[in-house]
Amino acid sequence: MKKYEYYLKDETLGFENGIEILKSRYADKIFVGWPSITYSQKENSNLISELNKYKVQTEQIEILREEYDLYIHKVNYREKYPNYYPSNYHEKTFEHFLAFKLLNQKKDDKFIDIGAENSPHADIFSKLTGCHGYVQDIMLKPGIHGKNIGCDASMIPVKNGFFNSILVACAIEHFENDSDIKFVQEASRILKSHGKILILPLYLHNHPFYVTDPIFSVPGNVDFSENLKIYCVKDWGNRQALFYSPQTLHNRLIEKNSKNIEFKVIYIKNFHKIDPSIYCRFALLGTKK
Repeated sequence: MKKYEYYLKDETLGFENGIEILKSRYADKIFVGWPSITYSQKENSNLISELNKYKVQTEQIEILREEYDLYIHKVNYREKYPNYYPSNYHEKTFEHFLAFKLLNQKKDDKFIDIGAENSPHADIFSKLTGCHGYVQDIMLKPGIHGKNIGCDASMIPVKNGFFNSILVACAIEHFENDSDIKFVQEASRILKSHGKILILPLYLHNHPFYVTDPIFSVPGNVDFSENLKIYCVKDWGNRQALFYSPQTLHNRLIEKNSKNIEFKVIYIKNFHKIDPSIYCRFALLGTKK
């Protein structure tokens, strides 16, 4: 089997040429630049109201600055993980902190970080809690090798009910076609009863759309088959991301798994007060029944 390459790139393909190729495939669905995302209180409130229309459970929380600072002090990112997204330090550490708080791992729990790439989540949580941390990524060597699991996220080679908690950080939006749907179904299988799955940031907007960098999506033959707008962002460096609307979130992930997992959307009310660079305002937390 040919190795999957997420960052497959054609050095001869320019951004503008990539846009023209996408236009030839998807006609009037192509736009250039980011859509408007304000992160305002009004926008957030409207999204919560829309979620409620679809009977999606929501919870609003506030983070104590001193609690976040204590976590940062314990982990000591600057010294132990100096090369992990230094230009996006506050966002990444905030995501880690939220996962640590919401998943609440215990000693000897089994935890897996999905689409981990080079994330230190598993290492950090193992050291802080004594849990057994695993990492999964499609680009890792196939199979289970110590804590590393190389596989498609919808086909994880472990027995039913193997994990106490699952983290999907900055990953599910990049799952192409229906692989987000298939993954959550797989998560239901590999979670223990009362185990938790956390997806963050949960990228929500009033309408669903794709974001792409044509330099990567065109050589990778990404299939934008959903009838959605496609925003092309220069130098973004990713094949695709799907931003959910409240309706598509409900239809794709929540409703299809409601018999096995109870979901709620977490809104972090004061996300911007921890640091202005933070954009993780929503998370999706599920508990296996």
